[in-house]
Amino acid sequence: MRPEKQLALASFKPGDLDLILGAGGSRAILASTGVILAGHHAGISSWRTICGVSGGSVPAVMLAGGVEPTQIVRNVIEIDFLSQLTPLVSKPRIFWAFFVKECLWRKRRGRGVLGSENLGRYVEQHVPTWPKNFWTVAVAGKRSLLFTAEGVFEMLADGGLRQLSDKPAPVGLAIRATCAVPGIIDGVDYQGQLLLDGALSVGRCPTVLAKRYLNAQPGALVACDVGEEAVADNLFFRVMRRILCGKCCDPAPMIPTDTQGVVMVEPPPANIATLELKLSADQKWQVIMSGFTAAVDRLACAGLLAGDKLAAARSVVESYREIERTAKQPGELASRTQALMTAHNLY
Repeated sequence: MRPEKQLALASFKPGDLDLILGAGGSRAILASTGVILAGHHAGISSWRTICGVSGGSVPAVMLAGGVEPTQIVRNVIEIDFLSQLTPLVSKPRIFWAFFVKECLWRKRRGRGVLGSENLGRYVEQHVPTWPKNFWTVAVAGKRSLLFTAEGVFEMLADGGLRQLSDKPAPVGLAIRATCAVPGIIDGVDYQGQLLLDGALSVGRCPTVLAKRYLNAQPGALVACDVGEEAVADNLFFRVMRRILCGKCCDPAPMIPTDTQGVVMVEPPPANIATLELKLSADQKWQVIMSGFTAAVDRLACAGLLAGDKLAAARSVVESYREIERTAKQPGELASRTQALMTAHNLY
């Protein structure tokens, strides 16, 4: 975690704070859920704006739509991520797309191998209409589009906005668009444009967009950035990819996240891949708790979590670490963690 000075967010009312949950596929969905849970425990019941990009958009839109944080946890634990994406091509072609995903990302390949209609329907089951304080982004070619309750806008380089629609896009469409990983998850058609992953705009966690276009104040932003993928490829696959695809398949340089005036929650690397969709309850809880633990530390540093609530949160963290250290059987970590969080009214 990068060293930062303590931020005096205690001077801001909870309703003045902005929440930004960044990209990272399955890792972002789960770790961001842990951040939401920590904020709930801290007593933050309202946010000025809530943004989610790519994977972070799924728990973000639920929170903005009024779904209780504990219910968001249950939702992401219970849902089969794989069931939300429909194969559009044969298994060999899907394998190849995942094999060369870095190349497809660089080329901004619009058509993917997995369809996301199920994801759109799932989101709209929980959030049927656009939440007043929710926003997300997607890209159309080299243009970045902002989706809000006031409509859809193109973000201009001078900090201005050009309105494309005075009505909000369908919730499911916007979430599908911001999650449309080039070449993997199919792009989404909107007004004759093919929309792709919001992380293509300014990187994984768009804190700079919140300041530039949403009037977010430095010192009043809380964000989650799950970082680069920690799971390393097998050496054989790395060599084969370089032989078959060339330099195009090398990982793209990381775009640094703007952290000036931001309480940046950076969960430790999780042992799952960004696009890993078949996850056990044990794996899901591990990533959720990595987000919760990291958020407890950062919220405490910012003065947003203190006193008895902080003591209780630290007790939960210590108890979880003991569970993680001693759980040996499949499913044991999940069952014991669920019991722990239930005992603290966090599940």
